[in-house]
Amino acid sequence: MKNKMKTNIRHSKILAVFILLIIGITLILLAWMQACQKSFNGQNASTAVLQYDGSPTHTYFVNINVGNLSVDVGQAIFATPTIYRGSLLVSTMGNETDLNNSRYDLTYGELFRINLTTGKIVWSIKFPDQIMSQPITVGNIIIVAMGNNLEVPPQYYNTKYGIYAVDFNTGKVLWNDTTQITNMPTPAFYKGVIIEPNEGEINIINVSNGQIVKTIFLGIPDTLSSPMIYNNTAYFGTCEASVYGFNATNFKQKDVKTNCWFFALDLRNYSIKWKTHFPYAGGGLNDVSPAYWQGKVITGYLFESDYEDPVMVAMNSSTGKIIWEVNTTQINYTIQPSIPPCIPFWYNQNAISPITVVNGTAYFDSNFDGRLVAVNITSGKLEWALSTGGQTESNPNTFYGGKYLIIANDYGDMFVINTTTGNPLNVFCTHIPHLENEVVITNNSAILAGMNGEIKAYPLKSLIGENQ
Repeated sequence: MKNKMKTNIRHSKILAVFILLIIGITLILLAWMQACQKSFNGQNASTAVLQYDGSPTHTYFVNINVGNLSVDVGQAIFATPTIYRGSLLVSTMGNETDLNNSRYDLTYGELFRINLTTGKIVWSIKFPDQIMSQPITVGNIIIVAMGNNLEVPPQYYNTKYGIYAVDFNTGKVLWNDTTQITNMPTPAFYKGVIIEPNEGEINIINVSNGQIVKTIFLGIPDTLSSPMIYNNTAYFGTCEASVYGFNATNFKQKDVKTNCWFFALDLRNYSIKWKTHFPYAGGGLNDVSPAYWQGKVITGYLFESDYEDPVMVAMNSSTGKIIWEVNTTQINYTIQPSIPPCIPFWYNQNAISPITVVNGTAYFDSNFDGRLVAVNITSGKLEWALSTGGQTESNPNTFYGGKYLIIANDYGDMFVINTTTGNPLNVFCTHIPHLENEVVITNNSAILAGMNGEIKAYPLKSLIGENQ
């Protein structure tokens, strides 16, 4: 009997040790999974940026502290910079003075890797064409796309458009996929391949060697609508107009024709899942990078114009069915006290901003109107609207748990806005001309990059008037 009891006790101890071992392994796995999830959501300094602004909501946040960063790369920065492995990756599209003087023969694209701690340039590399895309990162590979919307005479670049892969450590080109078609949108990465819509087609490219896996011909250009990846699907807009410079007064003339479609590409088999036609879009659908929220894709277009009347639209992400549309021109909005341009700005980029989604609200600025609107994604009802002082192509970012929005207009004015009321908490001059790139948020700073090549970090506490 005693031997049996001893045996049972021994078995119980072994079982207890086994259970504790299982619990320990489980806790380790849970911690690892949480770390991976945080990495996926952009919560640490080494997080890969796999698509435009880092996520389907276009709220680019990196969980690091940034000191008094102030850098001048001497080249115009159009796209959002990328934070990766303690570095700031910055793509450019030419010197501001050369662009101002239309000296396209002197302009070129460049990619910089900047140490976030010291502000020193680690390396830089020049490209034969402008870069208007955000650098995306996959392991030690940085991907950039070259293109200029065919606005630059082709003799200056010999049609050397394409996608380039650059080594993060050395700045050397690993491979390049040269195309005869300009590539302006920020590419996206998905399960070993790069997805890049361009002027009439989508290229699926092997990220390891640059080989084209598949080309899908659309016949309709995607100018700046960077593919948004969610649930095995890439979403992007396209649009083509036969005449530029028209508006609602002459839209119905017979010589003005548009062809505007929004696409959902199934990334499991590279087939078009659905497409939605926008017969009243005069443009813009090809410029807006869409966002995702709870089964809805939110994007925008210009109603019967390629210049004004911006419309925000929500679609069912599974079917492409339009759920609601809001014409932002028909909205009453808060007019700020006179906001003179912080600095004169010459570059008229005819584009409308990407969409930002925060806590069930979609935010959309309207380019030349400079009107930031907040729309409830479930109902399509306006929450508030605010003047951002003129031409504004950037989408806002958010900080402190979605309590505040931050956005900069083309003339260098920075706005810090209460997301609940739409009231501006702070408006000030940065002296940095700015186009489409989003302000990057870290734990303690907002990083702004401009068309004059300047990059500056602003302490978040100072932006809302708190003591340091």
